[in-house]
Amino acid sequence: MAEEDLQSLGSEVHAGSGRRYGRMLAWALGILTLTVLLAYYLPLSQAHGELLQQHQALAGKAKELEQKVIQANTAAKAAEARRDELEAHEKQKQDKAAALKQRSESVRSALNAVLQKSAKKGGGAVGTSSDSVVVALSDALVFAPRKLDVTPDGEKLLCEIQKASGGRPLTVSAVVDPKANIPQLKSTYPGLWQLTAARAASVAEELESKCGAPRARLRASSLAPGQSKVIFEGAKPAPAHVAIEIDFSEAS
Repeated sequence: MAEEDLQSLGSEVHAGSGRRYGRMLAWALGILTLTVLLAYYLPLSQAHGELLQQHQALAGKAKELEQKVIQANTAAKAAEARRDELEAHEKQKQDKAAALKQRSESVRSALNAVLQKSAKKGGGAVGTSSDSVVVALSDALVFAPRKLDVTPDGEKLLCEIQKASGGRPLTVSAVVDPKANIPQLKSTYPGLWQLTAARAASVAEELESKCGAPRARLRASSLAPGQSKVIFEGAKPAPAHVAIEIDFSEAS
């Protein structure tokens, strides 16, 4: 074989070996690159996914906490409004009680002023309930002995009470002492209810005809105001008396 042919063959062998080594190197670099990518990218991707899940979970908790804060604020505002309502109601009750006490004192003063001028001392009592002032006058202050006729002094007392009421609704009732010695009246009114109703009606008529009490705001009742609901300060009602209840429940 000629020398030139040998040189040509060696060159081809050398070139083939170079190409083979180049391919092997490329493959090696590719595998190395893939390995590096898998070694870094995959953990990073997993970490990113975990962080994303954590972020979503935190966002959900933050929204839940925000809803709880809104609910707590709403409940606090409702509680505050309820507290203000209760305080306003309590203040209204206190103001009402103070006004009623002032009116009671006014009625008591007017009654005492008239009683001081009367020949018969004592026998008058003033009490209060939740919405009214009750004036209790003994029979001796109002009626002639053993009769249903109102005396002149009794008329003055009744008119003073009407004046002190300021035109408020009045309810007249009577309490009769079952042991009282009034045979004439008991013969005419044999029943206790009849006698009490007759006494109340007599006083109501006097209030209307002599003291100017409007008929529409005046009534007679056979039932006296519930004693358990009326608080009398100082003097107590006599066993036999006429009770005049002044209704202050209406707005002034």
